[in-house]
Formats: sequence, C-alpha cells, structure tokens
Amino acid sequence: MKIKKINILKWLFLFQFLFLYSVSFSQTFFLGDFEYRVENSKWYCYSNGERGDEIVPNVLIVRLSNRGNINDFSFESIGIENIKILSNRLFGDFFAIEIGESENPFEIAEILYQKMVLLK
Repeated sequence: MKIKKINILKWLFLFQFLFLYSVSFSQTFFLGDFEYRVENSKWYCYSNGERGDEIVPNVLIVRLSNRGNINDFSFESIGIENIKILSNRLFGDFFAIEIGESENPFEIAEILYQKMVLLK
C-alpha cells in the first residue's frame, strides 16, 4: 500500500511538472490589441479570442504613423538592420517588409510599434 501511494505521488508530481513546463513555454505574443499564438508550429493572429489568418513571422505588414512611403524611412535610425521591403504600397498605405533570418521578428515588431510605426 505504501509503495502504491509513493508511485501515485511520483506520477502526480511528474504530471504537474510537465503541465507547468508546457504552460510556461507556450508561445504567445501580444502587441497592442493583437495577440499571436503558435498552433502546430504555425503562428496565427487572434482577435477577441478568435483565430485569424496564419502569419509568416519574418514578414511584417507595416504602415508609418504619418502614412508616408516606407522607402523614405530609415530603419537604421531606430536600430533595426537587415530589412527588405517586399512590396510597393498596399491598400491603406501598408507595406510588406521582411526581417532578416537571424533577427527575432517579435522584438523587431515591438520596436516598430514603440517607435510609432504601425503594424497590422
């Protein structure tokens, strides 16, 4: 009886540890009113708890706060390098930009958001 109780406690401890481990490493990112989550190794945008489009983390859709042309903006002036502009002006003055593979796209998104470069 004592051995059975110890085994149950070991399993409960292991289950609790694995549960806490998985929760602490869940991949969720918040930026402004947007939430981004990983599901099955793919990133999705969430709004009001509902899953939206799949996103490609190294491609960001951005708009300058003054709605200017992204080609006239100096990313280096805010400490960001390795940006490639992928599109001409899209609807609503948005542009697609690509982040270098060695960069963390969520850190870049946070910098852009803080510097008043709006993101979609």
